[in-house]
Amino acid sequence: MVVPTNKLRGSRWRRLCGLDHPWRMPVLLRRSLVTLGILIALGVSGGLAYWLARPRPIPVTIETTDFPISAPLLVAQRFGDFAACGLAVELRPHAIGKDALAAALAGPGGYATATETPLMHAACARQDFAILATIGETGDGLRILARRDAGILVAADLAGHRLSARAGTNADFYLRSYLHFEGIDPATVTIEDLAPEVAIERLIAGTIAAACLWDPHLRRAHAALPGALSELHEPALYRFTWNLVRTGPGSNPDTERRLLDALARASRRIDADPAVRAWLGERFALAAHERDELLQQFLFRPRLTHGLVLAMEDEARLLNGADVAQTIDFSRFIDPGALLAVDANAVRLVR
Repeated sequence: MVVPTNKLRGSRWRRLCGLDHPWRMPVLLRRSLVTLGILIALGVSGGLAYWLARPRPIPVTIETTDFPISAPLLVAQRFGDFAACGLAVELRPHAIGKDALAAALAGPGGYATATETPLMHAACARQDFAILATIGETGDGLRILARRDAGILVAADLAGHRLSARAGTNADFYLRSYLHFEGIDPATVTIEDLAPEVAIERLIAGTIAAACLWDPHLRRAHAALPGALSELHEPALYRFTWNLVRTGPGSNPDTERRLLDALARASRRIDADPAVRAWLGERFALAAHERDELLQQFLFRPRLTHGLVLAMEDEARLLNGADVAQTIDFSRFIDPGALLAVDANAVRLVR
């Protein structure tokens, strides 16, 4: 009987390697396989130990809004700045900053963004919060949009009309300040407390003559009534601030330092990276020229200045009365600790 060559070769190879009788496997090969098995086991256990020991991202929830002035938050989440700082951030959107603040205050403690006006009201109500930083601001954030067919072309034309501003927001403060600035007796107008979406509907229907709004509602109103609206605005009258706030009694300096570090990184991205600005334009459905014009209005950088305290004092006097304003130390509601750890030069407070 003739055995095929390939079978002989296979048989010889099995005998040489000791595969026919594993207990007769050559010592060198056995040791090599044992060593390989040990190395694999060490690699697997080492990888598992690293996975178990590596720092877990810190979970953070921020009640906020889907407005252009929230760009640092949106960019930090989209481009990995929160993750790079060891955070797992959930952004919960609300219609306005006042609602975002209310949601955070209603819980056991967390973070929110809001303008200084609802913060002023919360301070007057002795609620528990601390402002960590102003993360965005603009002197061009609010406008009074008025129907031309109601005869409103200049400030004096507002007298005798029905207007709208959301109570408790900076729109309410701006509208009332504008009336005083222009010498219009508030008793000659009616101011309705309307949500921005409702105010736009009422403008379209003609049941109100003017509304104080901000982006993106300004663009929506113009799109709904193209060429039919006058814009009344005094840039020197008011500066719109967007503030990151901690609510509740507890504080976590490490988490807050990480948050502000991430937002500082995101702010630099917005300034320096055309791709980031292009993404923001797509995010808010803006043409390139609209995007550039809008972003040029904003200062994005975590900072704290004494102007924030003065703004809350002014707003308290106008909206709540001088007696109430004098009883509140608004600087007590500012906590600069985390921002000092990130960028001491960004803090300019009088203590």
